[in-house]
Amino acid sequence: MQKIKIMALIIMILISGLAKSSSRELSPEEKAYLDIEVLSQAVELYHSEFGSFPTNEQGLDLLSQEVFVSKNFPCKKEKLISKLPLNPWGRDYLYLVPGINNPEGFDIWTNGKDGLPGGTGVNRGCGNWDNLKCGLKNKIVLSKLFFCC
Repeated sequence: MQKIKIMALIIMILISGLAKSSSRELSPEEKAYLDIEVLSQAVELYHSEFGSFPTNEQGLDLLSQEVFVSKNFPCKKEKLISKLPLNPWGRDYLYLVPGINNPEGFDIWTNGKDGLPGGTGVNRGCGNWDNLKCGLKNKIVLSKLFFCC
């Protein structure tokens, strides 16, 4: 369990570093993609430790609040992510459990620039399921970056 936590933390740090160290400005789609990946990893980490996903009432806010690190160490609290990101247009990311698109898990998504579902171009949203993945100019393949061995 500890190995999973360490690996998830490393992935989140590397994704964050990748976004910040880019020599060019990230497109809104790239920022949303990276944010959704980090949020998804944090939700998965929460699930692996506590056996359930954050509820709809708790939402993604729970990830940036101090929670017990482990049910085995109920006195130690930490945040799963330091700060909850806003989408590229300054709005909250959306969360639903169980997900409509991921019924065994959760959906995390954002609507596009206009804030409405659907749309094309900058008004197209993106989420953590196949037909709504963010359209990236340079695909970032996390499995190849972090799990090469």
